[in-house]
Amino acid sequence: TQQYFRVSRLTEDMYVDSVYFSNKTFSAESNSLGTTFFYPRPYSKIVIDSDTVAPQLRIRLSQQLADSLVLLNGSDEYLSNEKWLSYFKGLKLETNSATVPGQGCISIFDLFNSRMTLYYHDTSNIAKTYSWSMSGAKTNNFVHEFDGYPVAAQLQDSSYTDSLVSVQAMAGIKTRFDIPYLKSLKDSGNIVVNRALLTVNLKDGSTATYGAPPSLTIVAIDSSGSTTYFPADFYESSGFFGGTISGQTYTFNLTRQISRILSGAVPNNGFYLVVSGSSIQASRAIIGSGRNATYPIKLDIYYTRLP
Repeated sequence: TQQYFRVSRLTEDMYVDSVYFSNKTFSAESNSLGTTFFYPRPYSKIVIDSDTVAPQLRIRLSQQLADSLVLLNGSDEYLSNEKWLSYFKGLKLETNSATVPGQGCISIFDLFNSRMTLYYHDTSNIAKTYSWSMSGAKTNNFVHEFDGYPVAAQLQDSSYTDSLVSVQAMAGIKTRFDIPYLKSLKDSGNIVVNRALLTVNLKDGSTATYGAPPSLTIVAIDSSGSTTYFPADFYESSGFFGGTISGQTYTFNLTRQISRILSGAVPNNGFYLVVSGSSIQASRAIIGSGRNATYPIKLDIYYTRLP
């Protein structure tokens, strides 16, 4: 569906060495530098100046901005990157929310290869261009609306139970799961864990409209209950930890982490299931919980009991 895009100039500094959360907003001028309506066509190449290039969004900015940049020629603002960023703090790009249910889109743009280009003529009336790279500081701001959707009940009531749970990218939803009674495996003596596989299954039909994330990941909750860390298996060789989708299933190898819990090296405070690379993609997954009879999340432990 058609999208509306608006560009405005930041009035607040951004710093490339700072960390910004996804609910952070930056102040910007109320007037826009440029707007456009466009239909996202990510698989259609376009022709610019006789060159065929990858699909992209091009927005003409105001003539007043172009004139002001030309008038800065020879000024201190162009002496260094620091002086330029003090003068021109950056751009804010935003789109309107969809107004018709079931319509709209989420577009991903490669800002590392984006630029703001000034088209001008020199004193000899020769046409030239100068481009500013967008490779500096950047961040996304995400706002979610869950009212009216099944997941809202889970978010509003911690005692709510369901046979389905969700994970969503863009600082959306993560699912916590616990593995209780692990230490009861040692009630009859010490054991050695040979393999521990966690299986997560997608709900049938949940990917008909929106594709599932290519991969999920798991983080463990530390003793404070407020900080997370990667399980020990995450640091093994590539492909050992798992989490890549295969059919309708994500499988994780948690052998070392379960062993560490049983030995008392780390606490059994539960885990979070999240979308991998959730800050740069928009996918989501609806999965079966431990209560789901058809496609439950489950942990299979293979072990040897010591004499």
